[in-house]
Amino acid sequence: MMKRFEDMSNPDAIAVAFDMHAPTFRHKFYDAYKAGRHAMPDELHSQLPVLKNILRLLGIKTIECEGWEADDILGTIARVCREKGDTCYICTGDRDSLQLAHDGVKVLLARTKSTDVMDEKAIFETYGVEPADLIQVKALQGDSSDNIPGVKGIGEKTALDLISRYKTVDYIYEHIDEIEVKPSVRNKLINDKDNAYLSLKLGEIVTDAPIDTDINNYLINDGDKVKASAEFVRLELFSLMDKFNLNANEG
Repeated sequence: MMKRFEDMSNPDAIAVAFDMHAPTFRHKFYDAYKAGRHAMPDELHSQLPVLKNILRLLGIKTIECEGWEADDILGTIARVCREKGDTCYICTGDRDSLQLAHDGVKVLLARTKSTDVMDEKAIFETYGVEPADLIQVKALQGDSSDNIPGVKGIGEKTALDLISRYKTVDYIYEHIDEIEVKPSVRNKLINDKDNAYLSLKLGEIVTDAPIDTDINNYLINDGDKVKASAEFVRLELFSLMDKFNLNANEG
């Protein structure tokens, strides 16, 4: 998948972000965050060091930051690129990153057999709201995969409708008696106000994670082709060697 993204974007620099097996700052104010999510299978978890080593040998930098999620790392790098006027592609299978699309930041959203290029226009055409508004949508809708509660009984359709018309959770609650909604929706909003604001905080990707933000340190380098070839041979990844310009004879 990463190679597909690289071929699409032809980047000068690449950073691959990983979550760490440790609580994040979100767990500190909501200990049920991501509760119930199945742990990564042992056979997959054991392959992570192998993957990170392969990336290193290919000249690609990896980043982890204890207390912060991979999304926050990507968001921080995306912000720096945007401020510098650089184009940034966030390559992911997670729709949460769509909130980061802005100016030169685009999301390459992986699907099973294709990749969607999601910029501000594409996101508005798909959801009817601006990328940053998706944070507000999640506050109302919640996210069961991350155990973000949202407002009970409010689904994606209603959340998108509310935010497309009223823009923010703040506006909705400041005008709760005036907004044009069914009485049942108004009652749901009133009853779950605390969860709406909790979800707003949980769902926003942070863009100031304490990581190295010097983009020059993520420039792609040649790595170690000989050792990379040897590792691909050891793992019998022969079908991938041509894609990374590796020679089995060197390994």
